[in-house]
Amino acid sequence: MSLHKKKVIAKSDKDGKRKPNAVQLPAKPETLPSKQRSARQMFSQDTKEKMLDATDSDITKMWDRLSAEDKHKWEHQADKDAQRYRKDMEAFYESVEGKKYRRELLAATRRRKIKDAKDKYLKNMPKKPAGVFKTFRLREREKVKKENPDAKPCEVKERLDKAWKELAEDKKQELERECQAAMEAFDNKKKEFKASDEWKMFCRATKT
Repeated sequence: MSLHKKKVIAKSDKDGKRKPNAVQLPAKPETLPSKQRSARQMFSQDTKEKMLDATDSDITKMWDRLSAEDKHKWEHQADKDAQRYRKDMEAFYESVEGKKYRRELLAATRRRKIKDAKDKYLKNMPKKPAGVFKTFRLREREKVKKENPDAKPCEVKERLDKAWKELAEDKKQELERECQAAMEAFDNKKKEFKASDEWKMFCRATKT
């Protein structure tokens, strides 16, 4: 199995549908400011630098044993780091690279949001039927391939195009009427679906 195929499978659910996180977020620029850290995170990093053998469990116990005054010192440092982060991000988003990253991030996040909402609320949305020529090709493809087992895809397409051109006019009209009826049924089902709670929830979930 190729690496690409493995990645596609990893980004698909058990039904073969693409997961929302399959929409890739833009790569973080090197100039993106480092995130702010909480008081607990700053204490943990400082402790690990001073006590190389300290485990996460040890650090948690040490943090819990700190006095309110000592914790306040770390919280004060965390507040200063939060201010630093806000200023750095404001400057970053004013830069050309920052504006580009923000634009791409918002677009990707929006696509993820829509993909997630579609998977949740549009499972029962009626599917638009194929047009006349596509319906003809779908019905005749296997027949053409069976009659021409060595034909390449482009050759199969050429034969289907030729078969459509040679199809009797009354047969075409019959197929057109059938597709028109399918489209009218689709339009009615679509109107019914857009009055459903599923559609309303989809609209709320994707509202900007």
